[in-house]
Amino acid sequence: MQQRSGGVLYYFTLSMTVVYALMGIYVMLSDSIEVWLPDNKKYFLGVFLILYAIYRAYRIVKLNKQMHDQG
Repeated sequence: MQQRSGGVLYYFTLSMTVVYALMGIYVMLSDSIEVWLPDNKKYFLGVFLILYAIYRAYRIVKLNKQMHDQG
């Protein structure tokens, strides 16, 4: 049962990583977001979301490798 819950958590974390990256791209490219984030603020938020997605992807790869090494 523990293996199954770990698998679900892995895929959930992976999907959220993709969502953060896509949201960052959307924020940077969308013109309609300028109402809430004027000037360069939308670019700062977009870059932050993409960097956060990269950090999460790195962590999930590292944790997945550790889980496979343990057993």
